[in-house]
Amino acid sequence: MLRWPLLVLGFLSVDAYAKAAEKPILGGLGFVLSAKLPVENFGAALTAVPDSKIPQNRSITLPQYPPGSRYPWHHLIDPQMPRPLRNFPVESFAMLNDEGQLMRMLIRVSISSCDTEFEWLKKTLTKKYKVQGDPEVPPPPTYNRSLQITYSQKQIDVHCGPHLIMDYANYADIALWARSHTGDYLDYEREESNIAQSRVVLEFRRALRFADEFTMGDKYHIGGAFGVAFRKPFAKNSTQNFPIDQPFIVVLPKIPEEFSFGEVHLELAPSREPIVIRGKFERLSFETIAEAFKAKYGTPLKATHRHVIHNIGGNHAILKRLDSRFIEVAFLDTQAKEAQRKRLWERESEGL
Repeated sequence: MLRWPLLVLGFLSVDAYAKAAEKPILGGLGFVLSAKLPVENFGAALTAVPDSKIPQNRSITLPQYPPGSRYPWHHLIDPQMPRPLRNFPVESFAMLNDEGQLMRMLIRVSISSCDTEFEWLKKTLTKKYKVQGDPEVPPPPTYNRSLQITYSQKQIDVHCGPHLIMDYANYADIALWARSHTGDYLDYEREESNIAQSRVVLEFRRALRFADEFTMGDKYHIGGAFGVAFRKPFAKNSTQNFPIDQPFIVVLPKIPEEFSFGEVHLELAPSREPIVIRGKFERLSFETIAEAFKAKYGTPLKATHRHVIHNIGGNHAILKRLDSRFIEVAFLDTQAKEAQRKRLWERESEGL
């Protein structure tokens, strides 16, 4: 209850500096505010314009522009300069709404003093718009003197110091335009978030699809890899005598192309059921396999930049970075491995 009067007084104290004109402000520099600016009088769009900050007596928040926006500021072409300013270099800018109507125009003249030209503008503008009293107001930072003349929502600001600035604006038009674009950046952020989420889903599906190309089972159990299944005899119709309880290289059909540069080792139990399926590969991304594992098996038991372990249903999927060239991808049936340890111990301790 106590803050509201203070806010009102604060607003009035800022606005009290401005001097109201008795004669309407229609425009300036040869152009009419709120009218459509001819296409031959404005050029390329600009992302920023110097000295274009909204004056303190106008409580307007300009919208944040998303990438690809249609920016309101443009170069202003062929403004009609006041006579004393015609021989100085000038930059000129126009602020247009979505219909191309002129909301604001600003010129920066290469005059760094506050002498003859500023005094002429003060005298002439005061007389032209029938301003009662002194239109000078406290200048913005870096400037030395300022004028401010208002007529309803239209306003003229003049500053002198580093440059001479003349600024004509219809702040009713600017406020309306700003309100119409208030949600643009929020819409952009929402769309970017949706795109990012879609990208995450797409990358997850791609990683899962890749994982399914070289692993067997699902997120609840590791059924094997590279076409070799756990708990089933390896090549059961083959008459070849495979080594038991020791690794050997195997050539597997239909292995995914990504695993072409490497070799796969198997360890078999006496029943020829696989214990370990282990591959050593080069030209294969550690990160790609890690993402594939994560997509299929979820959060790993261990994860570093060199070693990833997933424990799924008691079986392990393991990824190791061996060196700068090679990575190891291994799958372990832990129950079969424990049985192998017992066999090897019994064989080692036989006769004792």
